[in-house]
Amino acid sequence: AKNDVMKSHSDGEVWGLSVTPMGRVLTSGDDNKAMMWDPKTRKSVGVMEVSKREVKIKRGASTLSTLPDSQCSRAVAIIEDWICIASNDGAVSVRRNVAGGPAPEQTLLNDAKEWIEVMAFSPNKQYLAVGSHDNNIYIYNVGDFSLVGSCKSHRSYIMAMDWSADSSMIRSNCGAYELLFHTIPNCAQDPNGRSNTVNTAWATQTVKF
Repeated sequence: AKNDVMKSHSDGEVWGLSVTPMGRVLTSGDDNKAMMWDPKTRKSVGVMEVSKREVKIKRGASTLSTLPDSQCSRAVAIIEDWICIASNDGAVSVRRNVAGGPAPEQTLLNDAKEWIEVMAFSPNKQYLAVGSHDNNIYIYNVGDFSLVGSCKSHRSYIMAMDWSADSSMIRSNCGAYELLFHTIPNCAQDPNGRSNTVNTAWATQTVKF
């Protein structure tokens, strides 16, 4: 509204953050809200509901919210055409990114068995990678969001991952302090990934080690 003094997330923590191709910022949190921000004006330019589902689970991320886990958002990812919002129950809501705000949910991805800490579209916008606390990274085709495959080599929860600039590989960290490399789309681990990627350009620099 024109007379807003302040607008923010409430009822718990902010968990997800992603920057749009146009420089706007998408955030999500425990309050069943995902919010779009304009850094230039320092104002919220859109608010959307995370989910109407009412699912509670035993092994989600800790939260101060009293809302169902399915309404507490975690990681978010955005490109020109798509917005993806992960919930504390491991589901990922996929919506069209349209002018004036996102369209209603187009599909719900339910392959992950635990909550999603990291999620990212590939630089070529062909794939979506979803890193779960069930130790797996799920790869989806952008468009129909069918499951391409799963990277299953980690021994603990996925906490960071980067796409290579050519979208052919993912490097990732887990709770067991592993740095692993998987080739995409076959989702095969490259045991020599560290040496094989010495000259690889990475789209992001989020791995912690």
